[in-house]
Amino acid sequence: MSKFYELISIACEARNSYASDNCIPEEKSTTGHLLELTVNGIGLQADTIAWDPVNSKKDNVVAIIDEIEWVGSPTEPIGFCIRISPKNRAMLREALVSSDEKPVFELKWVVYEYDYDAKQFYRVFYTDKEPIILTPDGRIRIQNNPDIGTAFPVSYLVSFTLIPNDGGREQDVFFAFSATGKKFSRKMTSGSCKTFLV
Repeated sequence: MSKFYELISIACEARNSYASDNCIPEEKSTTGHLLELTVNGIGLQADTIAWDPVNSKKDNVVAIIDEIEWVGSPTEPIGFCIRISPKNRAMLREALVSSDEKPVFELKWVVYEYDYDAKQFYRVFYTDKEPIILTPDGRIRIQNNPDIGTAFPVSYLVSFTLIPNDGGREQDVFFAFSATGKKFSRKMTSGSCKTFLV
């Protein structure tokens, strides 16, 4: 078990995340998807069609990830910048004002990267079966106007940083550095963080 933390700082190519009936991305760029997001008990909808390059299929996701960053320490937040649909933007805003308590986020994500040696995509940073429970560490920024940086569905940029808020329950995040190399998991709680081989 390493006492050192691997900095995860990934910029994703959003335009290559989207898939449609007549367009399947073919570039070998890094992409990421927010698979599930529940805020204060309100679940956002998987209303964006994305391309899963590992399984070569379309997938319905909650949001497209633009950037994700995590130092790896349990005391450091995970930062996200995502693109959500107009409907999910409205649902997120409603969820955030529905309670006077600090918001609770439950989310699952996956980031894909291409391994040029193995000539295949792999999951570089991801959650597995259980959603991760986190709470905001600072402001949640929701764009007022739709982003025009992609030619695909109308989307709004949302950015936030989150820290563990799980009542002591261990939570797993996973990462790898190649398609054929070792896979690692990091068990997180609000007070400890350990790395294991998977």
